[in-house]
Amino acid sequence: DIAVYRLLPVPDDGHARFSATERGYRYRIHHRKDPFLRGRSYLFRPALDVAAMTAACAPLLGRHAFTSFCRTGSDAKTMDCDLREARWEALDHGCAFVVKADRFLRNMVRALVGTCLEVGQGQQDTGHLARVLEEQDRSAAGRSVPAEGLFLEHVRYPFIDP
Repeated sequence: DIAVYRLLPVPDDGHARFSATERGYRYRIHHRKDPFLRGRSYLFRPALDVAAMTAACAPLLGRHAFTSFCRTGSDAKTMDCDLREARWEALDHGCAFVVKADRFLRNMVRALVGTCLEVGQGQQDTGHLARVLEEQDRSAAGRSVPAEGLFLEHVRYPFIDP
């Protein structure tokens, strides 16, 4: 659901998608069944090393081509994104991935989370995401997680949040 908290005038050439300078997403994971989280968080039972997953994300910060984390066959003109924040938070009975960038590719956040889960379970080391990024091949990354649990938390515009 969407709720409107305020309305602001924007320039005539302002565009909801193309004028944005930053977007922030959160992906929530819970480890045990909870009827109140159904459809709003991904139920993933294995224990996860949140610190290792955050460490694995560090090399992704900055401007890179995120081809490995984009849906195959994307028609994006460029795969470059400026990743400004990528970290994991431990929560009661789960965790959350917090990520901010100037733009995201289709399926990018879900592919990042799926690849991080391999690190969090100890199936891959903390250098795995850096190697996947370098490969520039979607098949090098982990499986994409389901859409449940993914939330757009904020969008920044130059004419609203300079």
